[in-house]
This record gives sequence, structure tokens and C-alpha cells, in this order.
Amino acid sequence: MDMARIQGTFNSAWGPYLGLTAFLLFTLVALYRESFLSLATIWFRSETFSHGVIIFPISLFMVWTRRNELSLLQPRPSAWGLGLTLAASVAWFFARLADVLVVQQLCAMTMVPALVLTMLGTQICRRLAFPLAYLVFAVPMGEILVPLLQDFTAAFVVLAVQLSGLPVFVEGRYISLPSGNWEVAATCSGIRYLMASAALASAYTYFTHRSAWRRIAFILLGFIAPVAANGLRAYGIVMLGHLSDMRIAVGVDHLLYGWLFFGVVMMLLFWLGYRWREPPSPAPPAQRAVLNQGDAKAMAALAITPLALLTLASGLLANTLLIAADNPIKPPLLVQAPVASSPWHGPQENDGSWQPRFLGANGFIEQTYTLHGQAVTLYIAYYTAERQGAELISSENSLYDTSLWRRIGETDRSVALHSGERVPVHESLIRGRDGSRVIWHFYYIAGHCTTNPLMAKLLSAWARVMHRGSVSGVVAFASEHNEESEAAHQRLEQFLPDFYEPIASTLAPVPS
Repeated sequence: MDMARIQGTFNSAWGPYLGLTAFLLFTLVALYRESFLSLATIWFRSETFSHGVIIFPISLFMVWTRRNELSLLQPRPSAWGLGLTLAASVAWFFARLADVLVVQQLCAMTMVPALVLTMLGTQICRRLAFPLAYLVFAVPMGEILVPLLQDFTAAFVVLAVQLSGLPVFVEGRYISLPSGNWEVAATCSGIRYLMASAALASAYTYFTHRSAWRRIAFILLGFIAPVAANGLRAYGIVMLGHLSDMRIAVGVDHLLYGWLFFGVVMMLLFWLGYRWREPPSPAPPAQRAVLNQGDAKAMAALAITPLALLTLASGLLANTLLIAADNPIKPPLLVQAPVASSPWHGPQENDGSWQPRFLGANGFIEQTYTLHGQAVTLYIAYYTAERQGAELISSENSLYDTSLWRRIGETDRSVALHSGERVPVHESLIRGRDGSRVIWHFYYIAGHCTTNPLMAKLLSAWARVMHRGSVSGVVAFASEHNEESEAAHQRLEQFLPDFYEPIASTLAPVPS
């Protein structure tokens, strides 16, 4: 079968399916435009996810390279695609309720292969599995890994410096050498290198390798290599600074050195991938080109299109109905700080030395209480109607000003109340110019306490679905810490049981 014959068969047999698929994808972007626009905004705003701009063109090119093989197949609409579209749409609805933008974006992106599966069928989607799965790199995921990468990099640098025979002192992510001090900041975590390396390695292995195990191995290497390389990069920067008396690798050359190092690592990675290369797969034999060009399949595609549109819009419809039925609670007209009872004294005005930041909150409580002359500072930020830019769980919120305080440790605890119930708290130990503090915090949502940000999002979404009018908030309390004494922990362990009920009453449902 010559190329002209294949091209003619491809156009005539695939025309209705390609047209309807394009129509559904256009409808998807139109319906979920907020999610797709937020993707584009992050691509152009964030250096970490700027690679997202090229993901769609690369995916389309992957599909184009398989056009001859695809021309020998007959599209067959699949009900499995409808199920996947419905699941992604419903998941988008709950992500919208919880206001988790990255999950909304992921669900919207998942609907692309779901619609392709709906119109073209499983046989074709199996051959397009890699290009369709590659679209996941367009979603700006991975920021949740930043703290883990920071901790790994700090531990790597400390171990490498110790093996180099230099004295080193580490406190959280702060590293001190005789020549100077270093911090493994979020920008030093290597998340940029990791995201870019994973996307490039996945594209490279698709065009270079054929066997599944080589592709999987090379993709895993694309994830592992930049993490290890970032540890070496950070160690190199510290050593350059140390050996040059802090004259080299502490300014702009710090960033330049990092990207040059990343370029070398990627060249080595691609060289290794080239050594593993495999010859292209042979072209499919002409006798396999048996296509059914009858009208029955085209009619099936037309019949399934309204169902695809319905499943596609189900999440949006549910969200619209919920908004129409929603009766958001009104902000409290007056929220007062809990009044202390013996042996506690207060409330008193906070001295301002420790001030958390929660953007867009409807109100705050910042008061200090004393026990035998020792202070515990209480902070509550509450939300009555969360929205973008005003969320309880947000990367923009913080328990302390990082320009004034630095984290030197954290752990999870649980504290027994007077009723015997246990409340989870997350402990952060911070240090600043005025000493150290222990901070305990938890999220209070619809009568439930949690320290897990994801669980807090889910509880907020569930409370909204069930129309349970409740203020959601963060409760944090801190006390000055002496490393040689456990007095601060003892004060906090007494403070929470004594003040839990008044705090819960403050965040109780508010009548509308």
C-alpha cells in the first residue's frame, strides 16, 4: 500500500472522528477555561514550570510520528472514555469545592485523553498512551516536594562537608562553616531542575527507546539524577564559598553556576540515553490495513457525542447547582478572644514579636496569656467563605515571618484534653534575634481538628457540600523556648486543654 493510498484512507475513514474529537476538546477548553488559563498563567509566571509551554507541541509531535501506524486502525468510540470523563469531571467539582487549584488543573487535563478515548477507542489510545500521558507535565505539580528536597539537600551537603574534613554545624536547613553561613532555601531545593529534567527525559526516551523497561528506567533516572546532582551542586557552592573566603558562588554567579551544572548533568543524561538507543520499530505491513469505512461507526460517534458533552459538563453543572443552593454564613459581627480563668491571666495585647500571616482571613485574634508570669501567645485566623486569594490552606500563608525567624525543627504531637479526647498539633521550633519559640498549630474545620493540609481541604469541601455553616480557621499558640528546659512545652500542654472549649466556641457555626 503506497503512501497516497494510506493518506486517502486515513482522511476518509478518520474524518468524522477527528472532527468530533476536535469539537469535544474545544468544548472542554471553553467550559473549563479558568483551569486552562490558570495553567498558562503559571507557565509564564513561574520559572519552575515554564517548561509547560512546550508540553502540548511535544505531545502533538509524538502523535504525528505515529500517523502511518494510526492510519491502519479504525476508530471505535468507547464507553470507557465516558466513564473516565465523568470521573474527572466529578473530581474537578470536589477540587473546586476544596479550592485545590492543582487538582482542578489535573482533572481538566485528564479529560483530554478521556475524550480521545471516548471518540477513538481503546485500540488507538493504547498506541497513543505515551503522548497522552505526557500531558501530565503541563500541570504545575511538585511544589509539595520542596520541603523534602530542601531537607535532602541540607543533609547531603552536611555529610559531604564532614567527609571533606571540615567542621560543620547544622540547624534545620541552616548550615554553618568557619567561613560563613548558608541556608538551603526553597530556590535551592532543585525543584526546577527536577521538573525540567523529568519532562525532557520523558520526551527523549520516547524518541530514542522502544522497550518499556528502557523507557521506565530512563524516566526514573530523569527524576533521580537532578536530585542527586542538586546535592552535589549545593556542596560545590558551599565549598567554593569556603575556599574563596565567601567571594565566589554567593551572588549572581551562584545561580549561573547552578544552571551550568544542570546543563552538564542533562548532557550526561542524554549521552547515556543515546548509548541505550534502540533502532526504530519496523513499519507495519501493508496487509494489516483493513479498514471499515461504513457509516455505522460514524453514526456511533455521532450518538456518543451528546453523552460525552453531558459527562464533560457534569462537574460544572454540579458546581453551579451548589452555588445556587449555597447559603454562605455571615461573618461574625464581633469575635472576642477567650477570657482566661485561674491560674491563667489575660487576654493582653500581643507584643508583635511573633506574627503569623494568613491572607484574606475574615478576622484575627492575637492575644497573650500568662501563667505564673510566663507568656503564651494565641493566634487565630478564621475564614467564613474561602476563595482564590483568601484560603485557609495556601502556600502564601505562614506561621512566622521567615525574614525574622528560621525553622530549626518540627514534629507532630497529640495533646489530651480534659475530656480525654486527643487533639493533633504540629510543632515548629523557630529561632530569631530575640531567642527561640515553640509554635503549636492545628486547623479547625466544622468541628474537626487536623494538622494535615490535604485533610483540611477535604473537610472544607465536605462541610460545604453538607451545608454545615462553620467558620474554618487556624489555631496557633507559641511560647518562648529555652533549649535547656521543657517549660515551654509544659505551658503549651496546659494551655490547650484549658482554652480548647473557648476556642471551639469562637469557631462554632454562626447563624445566618
